[in-house]
This record gives sequence, C-alpha cells and structure tokens, in this order.
Amino acid sequence: MRTSRLLSTFLVVFITGGTAAAETLERSSNAAAQLVQLMQEQKLDAYAAEDPQVPGRFVAAMLVPDVQLLVVAAETTAPHYLRAQLAQRNYREVYVTLHSSAVPQTKLFFQDMGCNGLNDQNGGIDIMYERASTQTVFDGDWKSQKLSKSAYEEKLQTAERKYAEALSALTRAVHGSSDTSGAGVG
Repeated sequence: MRTSRLLSTFLVVFITGGTAAAETLERSSNAAAQLVQLMQEQKLDAYAAEDPQVPGRFVAAMLVPDVQLLVVAAETTAPHYLRAQLAQRNYREVYVTLHSSAVPQTKLFFQDMGCNGLNDQNGGIDIMYERASTQTVFDGDWKSQKLSKSAYEEKLQTAERKYAEALSALTRAVHGSSDTSGAGVG
C-alpha cells in the first residue's frame, strides 16, 4: 500500500513537472509568434523598448522573417542615448548599441532559429548567450555541452522564462506604439 502511494505521488509530481515544462516552452513559442506577427504587420525588422520591470534595462529584437528572431536584453552604459534613440524610433540603432554598450554581466542574447520560441525538439537549434560570453545551445544534446540532462533541462527552463519575459516586454511596447503612432520605423 505504502509503495503504491509513493509511486502515485512520484507519478503526479513527474507528470505535473513535465506539463509545467511543456507549458513554459509553449509560452515562448506563443510569445515569439505574437511578436513576429506584430512586427510584420507594422513592417518592422527591428524593435526596442526599455524594460518596464527594470529601469535602465533595454530589450531589442531584430527579425529575419522565417529565419531567425534575435533578441538582446541588458542594462547599458548609455541609457540616455538609448532613450533618445527610442524617442526617434531608431530601433535598429538601439539593437546594435545594446550589443556594444551592454553591462556584460546583465546581457542576455537569444538566437531563435525559426522565430518559433526556444525549442530543442525535432532538430531545432536555438542559442542563448549569458553575461555576453557563456553560450548554451538548445539542440537536445546536453552531453556535447558537458551538462547533465537535468542541468540542461534546468538551463532550458530558465532560458525559456527569460526569453518569454523579453518577448512579452517587446510585444507590450509594440502594442503601445501602435495604439498611439501607427506603423513604426525599423
């Protein structure tokens, strides 16, 4: 009896954990699709915004339709310059500047191949760079990165959450700009 209860508890936790992981991955997938759609509707190849959750932190995206969505988020050494560029709707300049003037320990950069959210299934490959130099390739091959399966999955879940947050901040900003000023300038 005790063994069956333990097994039942384990299965519930295991299944729930798997469901949570799938839901998390679905979030970036949905968030990426929504941002890509908004950018295409407004004919934007780049978009940027200040992160409403962290003053002095900026998020920017560069879209190559049907190929990749590049997203960078970081605090910067040039916040006044970036705010001025945002006011002029020079989103590409904000994207480029974030790569060169980011505070390295705050920088996150995502290469979303396929513009479909982070995915390591069915031959998908997505890449995250943390702190400007630590690279994690999400392709399902944790061994080549000298990670355990659980460490890889944990990194994927953390990346997924951070990526979905960055995409959501950009999506809210695109919605806000379309409500007040129509189509933007990439």
